[in-house]
Amino acid sequence: MINTRFKMSGLRWILVLLLPPGYACDSYDEWADSYGRVEHVSVFFRHGIRTPLEIYPTDPHGDPAVWPLGYGELTKEGVRQHYVLGSWLGERYSDLLPPNRNYNRSVITVLSSQIDRCIMSAAANMAGMFPLSRERNWGGINWYPVPIHSIPTEFDNLIQLSRPCKKYIAEFLKFNTSEEYRQILDRFKDVLDFSELMSGLDKMEVHRFMHLYDTLYIESLYGLPLPLWTREIYPQAMAELVGIGSALPTWTDLLKRLKCGFLLKTLLEKMKWKLNGTLLENISVYSGHDSTIACLLNSMGVFDFDLPPFASSVLLELRRIPGCEPVLMIFYKKSPELRIDPKPLCLPGCPFACPLSTLEALWAPLLVQDWEKECEV
Repeated sequence: MINTRFKMSGLRWILVLLLPPGYACDSYDEWADSYGRVEHVSVFFRHGIRTPLEIYPTDPHGDPAVWPLGYGELTKEGVRQHYVLGSWLGERYSDLLPPNRNYNRSVITVLSSQIDRCIMSAAANMAGMFPLSRERNWGGINWYPVPIHSIPTEFDNLIQLSRPCKKYIAEFLKFNTSEEYRQILDRFKDVLDFSELMSGLDKMEVHRFMHLYDTLYIESLYGLPLPLWTREIYPQAMAELVGIGSALPTWTDLLKRLKCGFLLKTLLEKMKWKLNGTLLENISVYSGHDSTIACLLNSMGVFDFDLPPFASSVLLELRRIPGCEPVLMIFYKKSPELRIDPKPLCLPGCPFACPLSTLEALWAPLLVQDWEKECEV
């Protein structure tokens, strides 16, 4: 039997693609009857495809001419990814946007890591979310500017999660000397030793190993031939440790609290403010990194130990039926492409549609009330 829901979903997207830019149509919401329509959504996404962050000593593609954009820069494909994702988000949440999806500062706030590739990804995403309508046409260019605010790296405890915290640093160093961490390194010792020998990198630690994997992955995306030695470990053997490495910054409950507790507190506060009418915006966008996605998912207990792909996104939807308790529903969309549906995530100890009171109780051990005080050693 053909899946009717798939048929209708596919037909809907065909119709949407045939509509002129800016045409407003009612978004389909399969959860609305059971849990109410979305009243607020927080959207976290990783930047789009970029060039490698660095090359390794024996890299056959280490000539800077191979990477004319420079290292760590957003590519044209990364721009396209976020334009497609923004278009999808604009369709999914059209009920939260003004008519014809015209930009209005009262309904959306966009925050980005201070890193260029994240700011550029957010700009491409907003171009897709807010297609130029006839009444907004200002000169024949199919684009309308949307403000994107960035947080300086040294103060960022929402996206890049890089604001210095002495207690976190001490706890992470303590974990790095623990028996549990030693067992992780021992389990992957052969892979680490082999990659160190063949890549020419000294002191192959997990974070350096992750950068090596990143470089190989991007070079393979570009169609560049990888050295023969990589066949021994790439991608399968490397990917497992990279997934674990993505979770290491929030491995223990205390690390979760110090790394992501302020973010979780901010998300919960925004939901409460929206419900009591003090928050105007309907959509809060956070443009970040794979580490942003991994830390958020792992702190909530739903990380799958798979490195978050480029342009992947996490959607936290606040819903409410009049007379019923508000609920939070979480979705993880691993690809910006239209054919990839977002996966519903179920928080441990809570149903998929998690009542807000239950959510607050579950998150209570992780919420940071006075971040600066808790970061004191």
